[in-house]
Amino acid sequence: MRGHPPRPDTSGAESISTSKLVKDNRFHQHPGIELLYVISGKLELHTQDAKHELSEGDAVYFDSTAPHCYRRVGAKRTTALVVTTNVERAIRPG
Repeated sequence: MRGHPPRPDTSGAESISTSKLVKDNRFHQHPGIELLYVISGKLELHTQDAKHELSEGDAVYFDSTAPHCYRRVGAKRTTALVVTTNVERAIRPG
């Protein structure tokens, strides 16, 4: 097949829990979009412009090229599902 060389697939899903939410609350960014679904507990999503508190059952999606981070709120264990996709790769034929 001719065309562009394959790019690394940056799409994926991961479950994050309290330990990661406490340690990994630095701003980061990556290509694509991100969906965050809170399974249990509460977490705070930070963007450069705002803070959003999400509770059990809440979900949000956003452009993950914008710097963002999240952290647990309170002492209760927090678990969330994070799904990322590289939009350019998803819509590009080939």
